[in-house]
Amino acid sequence: LLEFPGYLDELKTLGIQAGFGNDRLRIYGTKFMCDGSMSGWTAALYEPYANEPDELGITVTSKEELTTGIVDAHQAGLRPVTHAIGDRAIDIVLDAIEKALEQRPDPDHRMSIEHCSLPTEEAIERMKRLGVLPSSSVGFIYELGPAHLLGLGPERLRRYFPHKTYLEKGIISVGNSDWFVTSGNIAQQIYGVVTRKCYTGEVFERKQAIAVIDALSLYTINGAY
Repeated sequence: LLEFPGYLDELKTLGIQAGFGNDRLRIYGTKFMCDGSMSGWTAALYEPYANEPDELGITVTSKEELTTGIVDAHQAGLRPVTHAIGDRAIDIVLDAIEKALEQRPDPDHRMSIEHCSLPTEEAIERMKRLGVLPSSSVGFIYELGPAHLLGLGPERLRRYFPHKTYLEKGIISVGNSDWFVTSGNIAQQIYGVVTRKCYTGEVFERKQAIAVIDALSLYTINGAY
């Protein structure tokens, strides 16, 4: 099978930029893929998986190709949104976004990292400095938490979806389910990010729990932003 090349070239040819459309349908940008999935042991990590000591995950797009795509989309006035779950993948995407902003500065670019499950402390500081939005799949906490605990171990789970830190640093974060990977039930997702509990009862770093009103903001005002 041939790999689907996406729509970036077509959008550029048509001159479509972020914001094109109306109040019923609007185009903002293009999606890119960096790594795999945490529960499939393919999200790109710096340290091996706890249950797979020879596995660091994968990048599904080379760093060079990904960087070229993000820079190209940003230059064209389209907003890159990039799938990156593991800490190594998140850093690759931040490198690309930083390069894009060096070439075309834009203080209101609103580029996002999709899923953004396991950022390092340094990555969080870069998100703040660059104005990058962590579009977090907090629906993973309740349903996929046990699989992620198996793969990451308890120490790394302390960095898992650090929404309290985002709030403290004034980083605008967004919540999503990644449906149909996990349920589209928003109440269930809010439960996960407020209690930090998964369906088996384990609690993942309660210090990162946020209030219900802040969890609601992930799906309303922050999502609208």
